[in-house]
Amino acid sequence: MELELPNLLRLELWLGTDDYGGDWSEDDFTPTLLNENETGIFPNLEYLGLRNADNTDRICAATIKSAVARRVRIIDLSQGNITDQGALRLLQDLVTDFSGTHVKGKKYTKSKDFEHLEVLDLNHNNLSDDAVDTLLNIADLYVDVNGRNEDYIAVSE
Repeated sequence: MELELPNLLRLELWLGTDDYGGDWSEDDFTPTLLNENETGIFPNLEYLGLRNADNTDRICAATIKSAVARRVRIIDLSQGNITDQGALRLLQDLVTDFSGTHVKGKKYTKSKDFEHLEVLDLNHNNLSDDAVDTLLNIADLYVDVNGRNEDYIAVSE
């Protein structure tokens, strides 16, 4: 990705499924967009949307560990098929006091690395009630988990 778009505020990519040409992998994004080290790409980005992705779990860790994720206001991983495994990958970096297992009703503290993050959009994904309860109990973060699905992305045909 060799772009210079310093004023870009919103980046939304609909990644799709292998069955219909969505042949992406997290390796396509980690050298630049999802690099753990600051690369300076899109310095004013406020919204990062990696939506409608098949096998979304495989991109959750790279997304939440990226330098870009630590400076945007909104991360949108909606319309995919994130499972509890992907939610676990997000929670491990997103909150400071997550033990790795669900504790019903426990309130979680958002990591200082994500002080700018206001919204985590995970609507239309494949999350259990326990994962939803955990995500909804992160202080100072709006998490959208409406419209849970089965195993399929929202748009594939």
